[in-house]
Amino acid sequence: MNTEEQTTESDYGKKRSWGYQELAILYFPHVKPESASRQLARWIGVSQELLSQLAANGWKPGRKLLTPKQAACIFRHLGPPGC
Repeated sequence: MNTEEQTTESDYGKKRSWGYQELAILYFPHVKPESASRQLARWIGVSQELLSQLAANGWKPGRKLLTPKQAACIFRHLGPPGC
């Protein structure tokens, strides 16, 4: 059994801050972290609605930390990672 801390589906609903790259890796686990971050940025950039929700919650492109509200916007819009 792997002793490293792993993120489970129930963790997505928890109110916590997320590193942008940490979240990107959850959505794109089979690519390098830098590529995962770029791909998440592309997904976010495609949706004007998601961009508006994130901006309303104080997010700007290039931020390395997502607040719980910002992460919740992403989860609501994109669904939980791995689905």
